[in-house]
Amino acid sequence: MAEIDRHSGFGFLTNEAARFYLPAFIIADLRGADLNSDPASYLCVFDPSTTTDEVIAWQLALLRERWDALDPGQARAVCRYLEWCIAARAKGNEREVSFSLSAYWYQRT
Repeated sequence: MAEIDRHSGFGFLTNEAARFYLPAFIIADLRGADLNSDPASYLCVFDPSTTTDEVIAWQLALLRERWDALDPGQARAVCRYLEWCIAARAKGNEREVSFSLSAYWYQRT
């Protein structure tokens, strides 16, 4: 069996490639794969309670740049995944996920 390269960075993909591979990345996380990075981190902003309004605005602009091309059905699927992330409470990023859902993702559906 070939060695899996877990050091490939999802963040280094072009926007188009990130949108193409996002479903596989989410499914792998839902199935408990040993991922090098957290898919939710590419779908959310940093903790809003520890950063400035300017940084949050910049991060939301980056989310729009990368993910606005998703159609409403795809955005709903991302919302369900992020809701699962909050319910699972396994990663400690519930505040960032919740904020990103309300500030960006729910508006896309």
